[in-house]
Amino acid sequence: MDGAETERIVIIGGGVVGVSSAYFLSKYYEELNKGSSGNGQREVDIVLVERQGLASCASGAAGGFLAKGTFHQGTDIEELSTKGFDLHQQLADELDGYSRYGYRRLSTYSVECAPNSAKTSESASEQLANGDTEISWLKQDAIVSSMQIGSTGDTAQVTPKLLVETLWQEAASRGARLVLAGVTDIKRSNEAAADLHKYTLTLSDGNYLVATKVLVCMGPWTYYAREYQIFADLPKSYFDIYGLLAHNSIFKPKEQIPAQALFVSISGSKYKDGDEIEFYPRPDNTLFVCGEALDDAIIVPKELDGLGSSSGIGKLSSFNKLASIYNNLMNSTDEVTPVSTGAGYLPVRNCGLPVISRIGQLDGVFVGAGHSCWGILNGPITGLILSQLCTNQDDSTLLAVKSLDMFHIDRFLP
Repeated sequence: MDGAETERIVIIGGGVVGVSSAYFLSKYYEELNKGSSGNGQREVDIVLVERQGLASCASGAAGGFLAKGTFHQGTDIEELSTKGFDLHQQLADELDGYSRYGYRRLSTYSVECAPNSAKTSESASEQLANGDTEISWLKQDAIVSSMQIGSTGDTAQVTPKLLVETLWQEAASRGARLVLAGVTDIKRSNEAAADLHKYTLTLSDGNYLVATKVLVCMGPWTYYAREYQIFADLPKSYFDIYGLLAHNSIFKPKEQIPAQALFVSISGSKYKDGDEIEFYPRPDNTLFVCGEALDDAIIVPKELDGLGSSSGIGKLSSFNKLASIYNNLMNSTDEVTPVSTGAGYLPVRNCGLPVISRIGQLDGVFVGAGHSCWGILNGPITGLILSQLCTNQDDSTLLAVKSLDMFHIDRFLP
């Protein structure tokens, strides 16, 4: 049993939300202690518990697209996404995200393509007049139509795994610790120091952790938190977060690709909803292509033997299809094979909104999960908000957003 006499905050989950929480908590306590001395200093042990490794699923398999403005206008995540976008800029400036994790602003386009049928010369002339040759790295006769939907003022990108690793490096430099293990149970502690050790976490390696506060940031595996003893009397729907399997392939084109993100609709798709494929050129001149999220969201497998294309959750047919689309659309005579392939489960809720909330029935327990395709955009600000809740900074004048009511865990209870 780990019984150190210190306040301990345990974060479960090493994706962007959990790591961002560790980053902002470590930053908060460092700044707090700089202004204090002696007995005024707070000794807090911040522990991140992660079974697979940092950014091992959706956070490592994401495209890293960031957007504000019209992408979220009128939705319940509009303020969160706007503040989240601005926070990314702030982090990039503070942490040199430009060189450490590929932060940069983008132009963004919606493009319809028909890769297997060349346009007539008349339609090609129309496209030239409409300015579609601005996307010069696609075959021009494959472009049916295009429209700019974002500029460097409201769209940007990061390389997600590098972002997560950078945030963790900063948190670890301030004393945060990583424990590579799963959490098999959480129960109330019976220790004498119950004010510090409210909860006992049982780990998959046979060890235990005592905690003052617990942050559940497990992505789609949040579903299984319902099995922990401390949640036995809570509504099971609190933890109804599912996984939507999405695929990606990374290519290394010979030509330099400009900072243009593309949302590509493939005409004549055999799928009823059509193919929606996203292209994200990165500063290292790799090209991240993703999509193939065609199945329904599921309760994710409790244990994964591996991730990615060979031994994990990805489907070979989906990777082959992404490669085929890439080679059919790219303005190159060379057929290129991907340098890597991957897949991840996007964490989704039936209501379409993330949960960012304290659990009112339990002192010092919080949940942040369910961000769907906007997890990289809103992961850091969710971590900031969870750190504010965890340190009692949820006064409206301090909180990063005006209200968390729409993300409260009780909002959609029957």
